[in-house]
Amino acid sequence: MRRYCPKFRVWAYKTHKCPESALVRTDTDFKGIVQRLYDLGIHAKSVTLGVSPLFQRKDGKDKLIIHIDLRAERFVLALGELPSGWAYLWDSKRIIGYTETIPVLKWGAVKEYTTGIIKEFEEFLDTKDATAVKALLLLTSC
Repeated sequence: MRRYCPKFRVWAYKTHKCPESALVRTDTDFKGIVQRLYDLGIHAKSVTLGVSPLFQRKDGKDKLIIHIDLRAERFVLALGELPSGWAYLWDSKRIIGYTETIPVLKWGAVKEYTTGIIKEFEEFLDTKDATAVKALLLLTSC
């Protein structure tokens, strides 16, 4: 994972001037989600992808997990209902997650498979009115 600066839309290297608290830990595949959230006034802390074997299941399935860790609890309220497969993980109060059981795939195939999931979530974010989301965030920060 690398550090991305959504304010300046660049990957943050050692010479980058923004504070660490403004940077998002992610990889290239999730940069579009991070940027769209930022443009809506929602600040992510990290966006990660993981695949975990489901305890050597006989059906040969793995669990695909995408986590979007937000910097504040109030950010989750601003998006409303999420697309199919996505959910708010209320126990953490700051994470949006996607979980799906998939056939065991090689890593390259997993990355290819997740491209569609990422694109769908980006399209969902594109439907949001940035002015309305920012207004709602302003009201909930009081």
